[in-house]
Amino acid sequence: MKYFRHVSVASVVLCLVTLAGCSGTGQAISTVTVESKNHTFEVVAKGEIMATEEVRIGVPSGVNMSFEIQWLIPEYSEVSKGQVIATFDDAVVLTEIEKMELQMDQQELEYENFIRNNQTGRTQISHNSMRVDGETEIAVRYEDIDTSAFSQQEIIDALENIEYLEVQDQFYEWQADSHERRVNAESQKLQADLDITNQDIERNQKALEVMQLKSPDDGTFVYAHVGWGNQKVAPGQTMWPGRRIGSLPVRGKVNAEIHVLEVDAVGIEEGQKVNFRIDSDVTREFTGVVTDVQRMARSLDREDPTKYRIVRADFDNIEPDLMRVGSSFTATIITGQLSDVILVPQHAVFFDQDKPYVWVYSDGPEPEMRHIELGRRSPTLVEITSGLISGEKISLIAPATASV
Repeated sequence: MKYFRHVSVASVVLCLVTLAGCSGTGQAISTVTVESKNHTFEVVAKGEIMATEEVRIGVPSGVNMSFEIQWLIPEYSEVSKGQVIATFDDAVVLTEIEKMELQMDQQELEYENFIRNNQTGRTQISHNSMRVDGETEIAVRYEDIDTSAFSQQEIIDALENIEYLEVQDQFYEWQADSHERRVNAESQKLQADLDITNQDIERNQKALEVMQLKSPDDGTFVYAHVGWGNQKVAPGQTMWPGRRIGSLPVRGKVNAEIHVLEVDAVGIEEGQKVNFRIDSDVTREFTGVVTDVQRMARSLDREDPTKYRIVRADFDNIEPDLMRVGSSFTATIITGQLSDVILVPQHAVFFDQDKPYVWVYSDGPEPEMRHIELGRRSPTLVEITSGLISGEKISLIAPATASV
């Protein structure tokens, strides 16, 4: 989209004299003769109709994962409630589910093997404990028989064996208890891993249910802006839960966004009148009023460094069938209406330490410097409120011999 500016000069009170003659130095000087007349300052720019109320449509927020846009219904399409307006790529989700299911199978097998191995270990501890109990019982019986039949050394060995068996029994009791605690802790960890994997599978299966985004109501679907400048959502972009993907503007709830070149935004203020011609019907003209002027200029396209001031305006009357969101228009902003004034080109005004002056031809062949006072301005013209009278001739350029 190409943006431009235009200032009406049909009523400009200037009679351009090309090459008014040669000065004493032989230099050709361009001059104008100023006259006092009426004039209207105008700034003309392109813009776009925007929504002031809309139904927001975003990526489902119930699933904590990213979504890649696979398809979008064309922007400004008329949609019905429940109609699919966007689809997301489910290949990643399906792959993730397969990976999680394989991981769950491996975790279940690991859990089963762990339980089986620990049952074997528990059985071995039980067998050792039973063996010690049996040996202890035999040793105690051996202690109760007639000691006269054995030597003193044999009796001492038997007593030591009983003590040893008691220590072994205590050890196997501790081992059984320790084994039980370790098995419980490890099984809880394995079960927790299984639960996490199962939750991941459920999360991805839930994501499959929202791979199609449907319109919440009837209306015109408008893409959302993302990133920098005027970039909008598009297939292939990755979106996160809750991010806006588009909207359904409320019918008749619109205003105007005017894109004014930074160099042309001189004198634009809130409350000024605006005339509109919508591109879809240039035979009709609508009116409105400026409601906001952004103070900082910005680029509208990351590939185009040209800067614009964004001006917002309200329409005096809205026709919903014609004033659709996204429609472009040409706006003429009335920045000033002057009566009986003297205007000169901006480049004919010079400055000496912020004091404006012009070069005036009076009696002699050389122009004379004269200080002036300035009034309203446009991108090309400036009002002279004091210092010039109608009929005087001024130079458009400074004389070569001029010194301030």
